[in-house]
Amino acid sequence: MDCKAHKFQHYQTDSYYFSSGRHSQTFVETVKLFCERCGDLKETTRTAFCGYTDYHKLPDWAKSITNRAWHLDA
Repeated sequence: MDCKAHKFQHYQTDSYYFSSGRHSQTFVETVKLFCERCGDLKETTRTAFCGYTDYHKLPDWAKSITNRAWHLDA
């Protein structure tokens, strides 16, 4: 069904990090939303790359991620 004015609600957030090199990590956060009027799903993803000495430069959302995805490690 098509609706003219979507009203998206938060559905699920998945966040993880993985090693993307010898001294670097990549942080990923995926937010899933659904429209309560028509049932459409929307997904937004943001990533942040961090070298060994650049951890302090990460945004707060990336610093809060503690779930490591071992199967994605380089």
